[in-house]
Amino acid sequence: MNSVDFLDAVRAKHGLESDRKLARFLGIDRSRMPNYRAGRRKLDPDACVAVAKALELPPEHVFAAVAAERAKRTEHRRIWERLAKLAKTAHVLVVVGVVAVGALGRPSSADAGAVLQQAIHYAHCRAWAAIVAVAARRSSEASPPPASGSFTVEPS
Repeated sequence: MNSVDFLDAVRAKHGLESDRKLARFLGIDRSRMPNYRAGRRKLDPDACVAVAKALELPPEHVFAAVAAERAKRTEHRRIWERLAKLAKTAHVLVVVGVVAVGALGRPSSADAGAVLQQAIHYAHCRAWAAIVAVAARRSSEASPPPASGSFTVEPS
């Protein structure tokens, strides 16, 4: 999603009839709306937080999606897009954990806390594993091949 998509989603979700009402709802200066709409400006950090709250999305997802939109290089944009997807996935996993806690039929608060903590831990592990995998792939692509005449030491 880009800035305009996020704004359209907020407007649709909350039944706001105009960009003026949307700006007031989000706490954004209404003079920025035409620039957002025309693509001359991207959502600023305060607007990202307001949009995330309005759409019940993790702010990290909105921030990363907007950073992807701002990225000048394709490689940078793809990294930001993956991070946006990871942030959204982590959020979904936490919600699934909360739903699982509810399905346990009124577990004790200690059990509910443990399940939620495990869901959050799992989401963070998955996100970091993906980030590490991307970084490892990037570093292996960037490392030059061994020079001719060089030798490698084989472990014994």
